[in-house]
Amino acid sequence: MTGASITATTPVPATTLGRHQIYILPTRHGCLFAFMLLVMLLGSINYNNSLGYMLTFLLAGMGMVTMLHTYHNLAGLCVSGGRASPAFRGGQVHFEILVDNRGGAARHSLELTRQTPRPSRPWRGQQLPGPRLQDMIPSGSLCNIGLDLPAERRGILSLGRIRLSSTFPLGLFRAWCRVDPGLSTLVYPRPAGRLPLSLRGEHQPTGMAGRQAGNDDFSGFRPYRPGDPPRNIAWKALARGNETLVKRFSGSGGDSAELDWDSLEGLSPEARLSQLCQWVLEAYRCDLRFSLNLPGKRLAAAGGEAHRDDCLRALALYPV
Repeated sequence: MTGASITATTPVPATTLGRHQIYILPTRHGCLFAFMLLVMLLGSINYNNSLGYMLTFLLAGMGMVTMLHTYHNLAGLCVSGGRASPAFRGGQVHFEILVDNRGGAARHSLELTRQTPRPSRPWRGQQLPGPRLQDMIPSGSLCNIGLDLPAERRGILSLGRIRLSSTFPLGLFRAWCRVDPGLSTLVYPRPAGRLPLSLRGEHQPTGMAGRQAGNDDFSGFRPYRPGDPPRNIAWKALARGNETLVKRFSGSGGDSAELDWDSLEGLSPEARLSQLCQWVLEAYRCDLRFSLNLPGKRLAAAGGEAHRDDCLRALALYPV
């Protein structure tokens, strides 16, 4: 299913990483490396070993150069929010982060994690499923890094702040920055329910579901969607090698559906929303004109993808 994503109320501009945004600290390996240098320095002082001094200062200088390379691996990158795809509760929401490296050298070993607020620890990195490690971003390129979050609750899901970090080249230092791309999207109710979709038409008895709307006059073609009846597929066009199309019909005998909150008495609010979501998808799949009645909100009867998205949005944002 396709649908328009929701962006932040105020567009968040792209963030260019500089010395005010990047932090750097030694890693565990870096602390062990520093301790080893301290032991070597004490040994060189104790035995007055010139070669020991030379090796100690050489390794210390290499560590300082490594810190500069780690910092410059992030400096100059431009991070912004991309697209956010809506999803149903229980699924996965896909966020896209754009990393612009069109004005710098190649970047290596970038790691992207989401920052989640915790009462005891204000910011703690949460490991996310899906791709979050970018091995290399070539020079002069625009990279799209995807993050997948579980859609656990209905409503608006915000990505929040993310942390972009790197330990390149030797893992002795970790440089990181926190960026808020301002991405959010909708989580629709889980489509579920066993009640049939009630149709209204001149010759259509109430309670019969799944009939194609308006079988009088041919009105054109549309792309095939899973669940369309085989009898309406344009087999001649398919035989000529064209894409799979479905015939559309319209006429005075067309059916419509009224999706009413009050008709689902005895169900919990979330169960009602799930059943209404199931009906919206079924009515859209059957090319029906349908209306949606919620407490305090009514969407007039219409059809098409835009009306389906409006109904799903109303279900997702319904306060319970």
